[in-house]
Amino acid sequence: MGKGSTPSKEVRGLLLVVLRKLEQELPLPHPAVLRMVKLKDCYGTCELRENKRYGLHFLINIHPPERISEESLYVCKETLLHEYAHAMSWNMASTEGGHGEAWACAYAAIYRLIHGD
Repeated sequence: MGKGSTPSKEVRGLLLVVLRKLEQELPLPHPAVLRMVKLKDCYGTCELRENKRYGLHFLINIHPPERISEESLYVCKETLLHEYAHAMSWNMASTEGGHGEAWACAYAAIYRLIHGD
């Protein structure tokens, strides 16, 4: 870990690389904003928001790990993929991010892109 950095900042940097690849290959109609924030009951959330800074955007919240390990990085990355699928399905079927057929199709496309067939 770099001097003055925290696990949250380190992980966010790694996740941004994945997010940029997703946005390039599977673009959304609105920007995706990534935030590392402590969540009580889950590893991540995706919300459609609007504000002055980003306009209409998908806010993806990821619960930061307490320490960086191979397992914690895997969980954060898979959570990002899961939440990005919510953003894609929200756009594809106006599902407001549920886990229906549109989400499953979006997640399958994301999985193939990141992990291969």
